[in-house]
Amino acid sequence: MSKYVFRTVELVKRVYLVEAYSKSEAYDKLMEMDPEEALENEVLGDHIFHEEIINEYEYNKNWKIETKQKDWVGNPDRLKGPALNEIW
Repeated sequence: MSKYVFRTVELVKRVYLVEAYSKSEAYDKLMEMDPEEALENEVLGDHIFHEEIINEYEYNKNWKIETKQKDWVGNPDRLKGPALNEIW
Protein backbone atom coordinates (compact mmCIF):
# COMPACT_ATOMS: atom_id res chain seq x y z
CA MET A 1 0.00 0.00 0.00
CA SER A 2 1.31 3.46 -0.86
CA LYS A 3 1.20 6.56 1.28
CA TYR A 4 0.26 9.95 -0.16
CA VAL A 5 0.86 13.42 1.27
CA PHE A 6 -1.71 16.07 0.32
CA ARG A 7 -1.22 19.76 1.04
CA THR A 8 -4.45 21.72 1.00
CA VAL A 9 -5.59 25.31 1.29
CA GLU A 10 -8.91 26.25 2.85
CA LEU A 11 -10.60 29.52 1.97
CA VAL A 12 -12.81 30.76 4.82
CA LYS A 13 -15.03 33.85 4.82
CA ARG A 14 -15.37 35.44 8.26
CA VAL A 15 -17.48 38.41 9.30
CA TYR A 16 -16.32 40.51 12.25
CA LEU A 17 -17.98 43.41 14.03
CA VAL A 18 -15.41 45.95 15.22
CA GLU A 19 -16.20 49.10 17.18
CA ALA A 20 -13.66 51.93 16.59
CA TYR A 21 -13.36 55.69 15.94
CA SER A 22 -11.31 55.38 12.75
CA LYS A 23 -10.65 52.89 9.95
CA SER A 24 -7.02 52.38 11.03
CA GLU A 25 -8.09 51.69 14.62
CA ALA A 26 -10.65 49.20 13.31
CA TYR A 27 -7.94 47.42 11.27
CA ASP A 28 -5.69 47.25 14.33
CA LYS A 29 -8.47 45.74 16.44
CA LEU A 30 -9.32 43.30 13.66
CA MET A 31 -5.72 42.01 13.57
CA GLU A 32 -5.89 41.33 17.32
CA MET A 33 -9.14 39.35 17.13
CA ASP A 34 -9.24 35.56 17.12
CA PRO A 35 -11.11 33.60 14.43
CA GLU A 36 -13.50 32.37 17.14
CA GLU A 37 -14.71 35.96 17.60
CA ALA A 38 -16.15 36.10 14.08
CA LEU A 39 -19.91 36.51 13.78
CA GLU A 40 -20.06 34.28 10.70
CA ASN A 41 -17.75 31.56 9.36
CA GLU A 42 -18.29 30.10 5.92
CA VAL A 43 -15.93 27.70 4.15
CA LEU A 44 -15.78 28.77 0.52
CA GLY A 45 -13.43 26.08 -0.67
CA ASP A 46 -10.85 23.47 0.13
CA HIS A 47 -8.29 22.91 -2.62
CA ILE A 48 -5.37 20.52 -3.01
CA PHE A 49 -2.31 22.42 -4.21
CA HIS A 50 0.32 19.69 -3.88
CA GLU A 51 0.34 15.92 -3.74
CA GLU A 52 3.19 13.47 -3.50
CA ILE A 53 3.71 9.78 -2.95
CA ILE A 54 6.17 8.71 -0.25
CA ASN A 55 7.86 5.43 0.58
CA GLU A 56 8.10 3.70 3.96
CA TYR A 57 11.49 5.26 4.76
CA GLU A 58 10.22 8.82 4.16
CA TYR A 59 7.10 8.05 6.20
CA ASN A 60 9.10 6.79 9.17
CA LYS A 61 11.59 9.65 8.93
CA ASN A 62 9.24 12.63 8.42
CA TRP A 63 5.62 11.75 9.12
CA LYS A 64 5.31 8.97 11.68
CA ILE A 65 4.33 10.20 15.12
CA GLU A 66 7.02 9.11 17.51
CA THR A 67 5.71 7.22 20.53
CA LYS A 68 7.72 7.33 23.70
CA GLN A 69 8.84 3.81 24.50
CA LYS A 70 10.05 2.75 27.89
CA ASP A 71 13.71 1.97 28.17
CA TRP A 72 13.60 -1.59 29.51
CA VAL A 73 17.37 -1.89 29.82
CA GLY A 74 17.74 1.36 31.77
CA ASN A 75 15.13 0.33 34.34
CA PRO A 76 16.46 -2.70 36.27
CA ASP A 77 13.25 -3.11 38.28
CA ARG A 78 11.31 -3.96 35.11
CA LEU A 79 13.73 -6.77 34.31
CA LYS A 80 13.39 -8.54 37.66
CA GLY A 81 11.16 -11.54 37.78
CA PRO A 82 10.21 -13.69 40.78
CA ALA A 83 13.15 -14.82 42.85
CA LEU A 84 14.40 -18.24 41.76
CA ASN A 85 14.59 -19.62 45.28
CA GLU A 86 11.21 -18.34 46.33
CA ILE A 87 8.90 -21.09 47.60
CA TRP A 88 5.16 -20.59 47.17
